[in-house]
Amino acid sequence: MPEENKERNKLFIKSWKEEELSNRELQEKFNLSPGGVKSFKTRLRKKDPSLYIKPLAGKLANQQVSKPEKKATSKELYETVTYYITKEQKQRVKLLALEQDKEISQLIREVLSEYFNRH
Repeated sequence: MPEENKERNKLFIKSWKEEELSNRELQEKFNLSPGGVKSFKTRLRKKDPSLYIKPLAGKLANQQVSKPEKKATSKELYETVTYYITKEQKQRVKLLALEQDKEISQLIREVLSEYFNRH
């Protein structure tokens, strides 16, 4: 990498992390588009994962800071299905979910699990 790019990267990181400039300020200071600031940060993070989060005061400089783990969304964990129930069953399920402070899907999964465990 040319020396001037290394210097620009160091100056960008200093402005971003130490001076805590906003994306707009970085955009103006380094003559970048909004997307340019975002992609520049992404490239720098790939080279140095410690840029993902601000290191905590208690962390030592030589300790690695890991990427935040991506949590699975409900769409990744569960499938959407359609079952037909009576109007009365629908009302009872809604009421029971409300009483137990649960989502209807969560309640249905619990009911099905209990049923499957018995049979």
